[in-house]
Amino acid sequence: MFSENLHRRSMAIALVIVVWCCACASSQPPINSTVALNRQAPEGWTLTGRDAAVYRVDIDENMQRREVGSATLLSIRAKTNQFGLLSQQVAAAPYRGARIRFSGYIRATDILGQAFLWMRVDTDSFFAVAFDNMHTHPIRGTTRWKVYELVLDVPMDGKIIAMGAGMVGTGQIWLNDCLLELVDDEVPSTDRSLSPSALDNAAQQRFWEQALGVPAAPPPTAQD
Repeated sequence: MFSENLHRRSMAIALVIVVWCCACASSQPPINSTVALNRQAPEGWTLTGRDAAVYRVDIDENMQRREVGSATLLSIRAKTNQFGLLSQQVAAAPYRGARIRFSGYIRATDILGQAFLWMRVDTDSFFAVAFDNMHTHPIRGTTRWKVYELVLDVPMDGKIIAMGAGMVGTGQIWLNDCLLELVDDEVPSTDRSLSPSALDNAAQQRFWEQALGVPAAPPPTAQD
C-alpha cells in the first residue's frame, strides 16, 4: 500500500519483527513519495534470527488499529536468550542523500528481554553504515499502543534500507501502521554510529549480536 502524502500516516496491516525481504523492492517509489510498508498480508516480510525457530510470526485480526489487524511476533519457549527479527527491505537509490524516518506502532506483552523497532542502511560492501534499534529506550514489560520513530541519513553509496521490528528473549509484540517517509534536516538523526560490518558469510549474525548485546553463538562442534 502506497501513499503520495508525506504528512499523512496511511492505514496498513501490522507486520512484526523479522529480517531480509524484498516486498516493496519491485516497485520503488519516487523520491517525493511515502511508502506505507505494511501490505494487505505479511507477504514480503521475513522472520529470521540466530534461532528463528524460537519465534513465530502471524497476523492477529483481534488486535487492531483503525480496524486493521496487526502482525505479531511471539516467543514459543518459556525461556530463551535468542533474538527474532521481522524485516522488509527497499532499494536505497531513491533516497540517497536524504534523511528518512521509519515509524510504527507497537504494543507489547510480557517482554522479559527487549523489543524494538529497527532500521539499517547497507552498501555493497558494508552492513549498517547507518543504524538504530531503540537501544537507549527498548520496550520492556507490557505496554499499550505507542508510536516509535527512527531517523537515518542515507549515504550516496547506500544500496538497501532494511527495517522492521525485533525481540530479544520472551514475550509478544504487535506491529501496525508502519511508514517510511522523507523528512528534512531539522528532524534529528537517531543513528547509533556503530562501526559498519564488512560483508561475509557470518556478518549478519555478528552484527546483530553486537547491536543487541547478546552473547556470541558458540562455535560449531565436530558433530554439527
